[in-house]
Amino acid sequence: MPARRLRAPTDPVTALSALRPRPAIPADAAGVMVLHASVVAEGRWLLASPDEPAPSLEHWRARIADPRGVCLVLALGPRVLGWAQILPGPYRRVLHVGHLEVYLGLEARGGGHGRLLLEAALSAAGAHPTLEKVSLSVRADNTRAIHLYEALGFVLEGRRRGEIREGELRLDDLLMARWLRSETGLAF
Repeated sequence: MPARRLRAPTDPVTALSALRPRPAIPADAAGVMVLHASVVAEGRWLLASPDEPAPSLEHWRARIADPRGVCLVLALGPRVLGWAQILPGPYRRVLHVGHLEVYLGLEARGGGHGRLLLEAALSAAGAHPTLEKVSLSVRADNTRAIHLYEALGFVLEGRRRGEIREGELRLDDLLMARWLRSETGLAF
């Protein structure tokens, strides 16, 4: 008897509830580019403004292909609804610290998908041979994200006062981090 092919759920609610993070592949680059553009277009969560040049398709392909970190997506077919990347900087002295970037499309927010994506990214980072710590920066007015980061073990490490300018308004940029393993070898 031939094997039955499983089909993706056609009901949008069922399809969203079936989303699971997976490693990003080069074919996801166009979907990530669209997702990033949609989050930038909201004009609120990222440092980039809608009127600034967007990263190219080659930029996203290169980020996905970078072996130094972790890169995951939440996707429905070719549509990318979520992205998480934990990537260290270019210098040897900081290769143990990965910086977290996460984007979630509007339709994937509020259903636990952000938590699911972050938990999977942190798990993958914990298994990575060089990553020991994950850091991030978040706008001080993004309380929903801050609560999620705190629930996942991130702690406040610093505050850049007035770092972000929105017209006449100045917003703080919070620096948060989480150790993936014990903090051995720290010198203060």
